[in-house]
Amino acid sequence: MPENSSKKRVWEKWVKETVLADILAEETPDPVPMIDESGTELEMTEEYDSYRLGRGSGDYLYILYLLDQPAKKAADVVPVYVGETGNTASRLLDHFRRLRDALPISEWEDEALLNH
Repeated sequence: MPENSSKKRVWEKWVKETVLADILAEETPDPVPMIDESGTELEMTEEYDSYRLGRGSGDYLYILYLLDQPAKKAADVVPVYVGETGNTASRLLDHFRRLRDALPISEWEDEALLNH
């Protein structure tokens, strides 16, 4: 990294060339539904399985991020978690299960309906 590059500039360049390039590309559908909650267990969707990058063997570096819509600049992508795994789908499902269990949104929705 050149001495005059800051971490912020490196992040912005990387986001523009990867995440934003993918989000803004007309040939790739976004957002791609990732999780199927229709059954008793969370599962990855067929759309995600056919779309995701890195469908080979080995370890993958992945990033979970919040996206401010509409995404136009690097600042619209807020990193939440960076991880490494050999099985991206399984690892993401683990994150989604933890989020679902930590944030009982369905319970909040039921309470909201009762209060109206």
